[in-house]
Amino acid sequence: LLTLCVIAGMVAGQKSLQAGEIAEVQSVAPSVSYVFDGVTLRGTLVEQGRAELYAPGPCRILAVYARIGQAVEAGQVLLEVETLSTQEDASAALYSDVQQAAETFLASGTPGAGEINAFAGALASGLAGAQPSESNDRYYIVSTIGGIVMDIAQAGDMVSGVLPCASVSDMGKLALSANTSETTVKMLAEGMSCTVNIEALAAGAIVGEIETIMPYARQTGLLGQAQEVKTQVIIKLSGDTAALRPGYSATASV
Repeated sequence: LLTLCVIAGMVAGQKSLQAGEIAEVQSVAPSVSYVFDGVTLRGTLVEQGRAELYAPGPCRILAVYARIGQAVEAGQVLLEVETLSTQEDASAALYSDVQQAAETFLASGTPGAGEINAFAGALASGLAGAQPSESNDRYYIVSTIGGIVMDIAQAGDMVSGVLPCASVSDMGKLALSANTSETTVKMLAEGMSCTVNIEALAAGAIVGEIETIMPYARQTGLLGQAQEVKTQVIIKLSGDTAALRPGYSATASV
């Protein structure tokens, strides 16, 4: 059809020309543009400014001076602890920590082989390192940063000193962590801007920027199931993040 229209136009133009006249033809230089598909990354918000606080060894919590969700300052006292002087108490403290850590680990999602091996290695190290003290000494556990108390032990708890007894997070340093496939990671580069939509918020999208593309990939998925190779991508968030919480689901469009 296009060819017929061109021929018809040429014939019509020829009829209007007088003998000896030269037809003028206007040409347009071709332009080239590159088109690529956008990349969508789905993940969760994670803490980049988190301080995990440890007891000096197997201890009993004597007093608690903060609660979960409370804003604290750097140097503020959170806990008072007393070291345990018997192997029986030290073993009980370690068992309590291991049980709590296992419950948290299993509730965190669908850990892959790498996460399970790392968790098992940390527990094995703890079993060898939790030793009783020679005397019952008292210590104060203080926050090393300003932020929000995310987790804290309770009065009367026994802790091993291998796992944290309290944690504080700077909520102004949240980021989006997402895993992407081998076929899409090659389309990404550090410094790329993106828009991030938070499902839990009714407000508009937040501006983000790809901060880190991990220099390695890892297999994900449950043991016994098909393993997928994924690369972790960290996206830095800009603007007001006061209403955000770690663990929120988010989608980034690059």
